[in-house]
Amino acid sequence: MFRCFVVICNVLILTIVCAATQKNEAQDLDKTEIQQFLQHYQDAWNEHDVDQFLELWHDDAKIMTGMRRIVSKMEYKYVLPKRFRKYPSMKIVGYPDIIVSANKATVQFYSTYPPIITGKTQEVLIMQKENGRWLIIENKY
Repeated sequence: MFRCFVVICNVLILTIVCAATQKNEAQDLDKTEIQQFLQHYQDAWNEHDVDQFLELWHDDAKIMTGMRRIVSKMEYKYVLPKRFRKYPSMKIVGYPDIIVSANKATVQFYSTYPPIITGKTQEVLIMQKENGRWLIIENKY
């Protein structure tokens, strides 16, 4: 009887360990995808490519364009060229803090917008994975 109990406990422990390992591997993959996403985010900004930059945003995204103003993705299409002119380049500084939970992620990072903003600006992207693709659903400064 005791042996049976020990065997069952070992099986349960192995199952839990395997499930945790798979979850960690999935989160690591998501974090890698998000880091690649951030590179595309930075590249699209620096190329001043409105369409490429907008492809990174969910259709229902709430986009902050300053400290208080929030616009839709459609409105942002007309705001972006002005922002590109005002802030011609963007650089993500250091390593992002990425927290993944299921199909949602919170990504916090620092950026600079030289030559206008040379100090670090904190940015937060709230992201959602849909159809295997990460998209921004909200941003904050």
